[in-house]
Amino acid sequence: SNTIVGFSNFIDFIVLADFVTDSPPPFLPVSLNYDEYVDIAGDIETLMDRLDIVLTSGTLDPLTRQAIVTELGPIDDLNQRARIAIYMMLISADYAVRQ
Repeated sequence: SNTIVGFSNFIDFIVLADFVTDSPPPFLPVSLNYDEYVDIAGDIETLMDRLDIVLTSGTLDPLTRQAIVTELGPIDDLNQRARIAIYMMLISADYAVRQ
């Protein structure tokens, strides 16, 4: 879908549910590797710095950043924390404007 809700749901499937493609052969399954982000997810500020550079070219609004950091704080599972951070960045207005 080309709506904001449709895009948000699409990103949810990809990032949070590991659903990238289920196309039949001859296409190979696609999976995403989040290890780089999981490895630094123990330090939320470092994770956010990296995602800001990669996804918004260093232009992430401080209010958006703080909102994401606040949501990530209670998440102890580093894999889940990294994925939620990526998801929230990808559905942010800051990312949408950059694209």
